[in-house]
Amino acid sequence: MRIIAGTARGRKLKTLEGNDVRPTTDKVKEAIFSSIQFYLPGATVLDLFGGSGQLGLEALSRGAEKAVFVDKSKASVNIITENIASAEFTDRSRVVYMDSIDFLKTDRGMYDIVFLDPPYNMGILEKVLPLLESHVNEGGRVICEHEQKLELPANFGPLVLKKKYKYGKTKIKKFLEKENIKIGTTAIETILKEYNLYQKKKRKIRKKHKGKHAIYIKEAGEKVQIDVKYAFFGEIRYYQFTAVDIATKISFRYLYSEKTPENTINFLERMLEYFPFRVHCIQTDNGTEFTYRKLLFEKEHPLDIFCKKKHIKRVYSPVSSPWYNGVVESTHHCDQQEFYDFCNSELTLEKANQKLRKYNNFWNY
Repeated sequence: MRIIAGTARGRKLKTLEGNDVRPTTDKVKEAIFSSIQFYLPGATVLDLFGGSGQLGLEALSRGAEKAVFVDKSKASVNIITENIASAEFTDRSRVVYMDSIDFLKTDRGMYDIVFLDPPYNMGILEKVLPLLESHVNEGGRVICEHEQKLELPANFGPLVLKKKYKYGKTKIKKFLEKENIKIGTTAIETILKEYNLYQKKKRKIRKKHKGKHAIYIKEAGEKVQIDVKYAFFGEIRYYQFTAVDIATKISFRYLYSEKTPENTINFLERMLEYFPFRVHCIQTDNGTEFTYRKLLFEKEHPLDIFCKKKHIKRVYSPVSSPWYNGVVESTHHCDQQEFYDFCNSELTLEKANQKLRKYNNFWNY
């Protein structure tokens, strides 16, 4: 288990052993922090069921100002303290050895982000959430991780259920304060269903796709598919940005320590310099490294600004439809078999990109 992004990226964390311990997986943690990444800088964080402290430490690594870790287990408190020292966040952290409910009843602190990951099947969340009303700042976020069968109500006082995420047996719910928020269509549908006012739309029969599919694209640079995947060198994980021209199948890859909008721009600049033709259109998914179109705020994404300056058209794959990026997805599969399966040694980012540069030339020429 390790910190996956930010200033302490790659720092290994200790955890308790045993069947009762359930650390948050990297996949779930990545999903959580992708959804709140723009609220982390300068935030005050509460990790109420600390465990190993990995959620609070991840928040500090990504720009949170300070974090409070609470756990009633002495062993967990010791592990949290060791992990804080290892990550060098001692001056921005406070560890409390106390039961979570007792802490909320006595603490006077206010928090911007609260992480709740209590033991499953014990009814703890239903007791804790009502107590958070006096501890969450306006516009604050409360992230709850719990077993899939548990159904929480749509609101607890001023806290309103905003989003749900399902990962196997794990379900994540995100609450935020009611003031100054935009209610999405899903929440409206839920309310209508509760009062039997929701009428399900009739399923439309899909007509044959008439747009330009990959097989109809013949001109170099007419459309370039771009995607990001994990890349492992031993135990070190980087992010590989990949671009594939659909017409010529010429591809370009580059590794980064984080998948951010700034790294996306850097990748596009390198790609345009590498490709021997002009790029007219790029196709991406809806990840925050590429677009803000699925988020509620109206800030323009840096990639949109970049493409306007370069006169590059943008198109997007539908949500949860990776096959629309099928050309670049198949390239990922080949990269794994032809390149990464043979990369067992841990390399610095610079040396890893040197190896990848040779592989780019081998693949294309």
